[in-house]
Amino acid sequence: MILQSPSFDGESPLDAAKESLDVTALWDYFSLPGRPGKSCKSPFREDRKPSFSIFANGQAFKDHATGEAGGLVEFVQLATGLDNSEACRYLIELANTGSAAAPTTQRRPARESKPCPFTLPQIDSGSITELDALARSRGLPLFAGIQILADRGNFAFYNHSEGRAWLVYDRAGRVAQGRLLSGQWAAGMKAKTLPGSRASWPVGASTITHKTELVYFCEGGPDIIAAATAIFMQAPEQLERSAFVAMLGASQAIAEEALHLFTRKRIRIFAHADDAGVAASDKWAAQLIDIEPASLSAWQSDTPGEDLNDFLQANHHNDEILKELIL
Repeated sequence: MILQSPSFDGESPLDAAKESLDVTALWDYFSLPGRPGKSCKSPFREDRKPSFSIFANGQAFKDHATGEAGGLVEFVQLATGLDNSEACRYLIELANTGSAAAPTTQRRPARESKPCPFTLPQIDSGSITELDALARSRGLPLFAGIQILADRGNFAFYNHSEGRAWLVYDRAGRVAQGRLLSGQWAAGMKAKTLPGSRASWPVGASTITHKTELVYFCEGGPDIIAAATAIFMQAPEQLERSAFVAMLGASQAIAEEALHLFTRKRIRIFAHADDAGVAASDKWAAQLIDIEPASLSAWQSDTPGEDLNDFLQANHHNDEILKELIL
């Protein structure tokens, strides 16, 4: 496969990256299962009959079963769980460094791609100083929520070549996403989904048992920490019967195999107060309502653009306001 370096003369870095890559190249780069084509099986979910298409000279795709569609940026979002801006930066980085296979002008014989193995890095519980530093960096008054998730096997620290990092993960669901303690990754991304992750699996879903009554359903690592923190502060008596769950990307639909875990549970979705967040909340609610939860509600901040972490940061001292978060 030929590697091409994008040219940025008279065009944006993102446009140049799109010219040097296509969906087939990204499919191979992420080691997604199956074979890409005009009619193929979705690499992002179980697909008994081909319902996924690649078209427009490899620049666009559509999942005819779920309705998800788009170009290279949206494909990266589905493969990694990144948001739109992070996926754009990721795409540019791949094209710039040549670390992703660029499209060839010759048609290659189809081959079966092997799924990229999912392997957690060497994780540890971190020091009290690190727990406190992370809580402070998120604007939280204490690190109890982080510790709760760590005790449940959904949070850890690890060492990366770029520095000390923290991870939200679900080992049973084979999904994990890391963030640097010091800020953004070198590629400009806030979060990195680990290779081989199944981004459609909700972090924390494997902690839901027959004893679980309440599920706090979030978007992203910071919000699952915020949810656990809020419940610890406002309703600690709920903790033993509560699960904290997070989707690692608004573009992801909940994995079908995970849906049964939410049956007969009381569920509250914490939506980001923006168009993408509301759309994601509606999508997840539509999936969850079909499995007959005991109750299903959604919350979002009245402040545009605010997420649960932002809301808790601004209102952690106000018990009356925080009561609205509790199921």
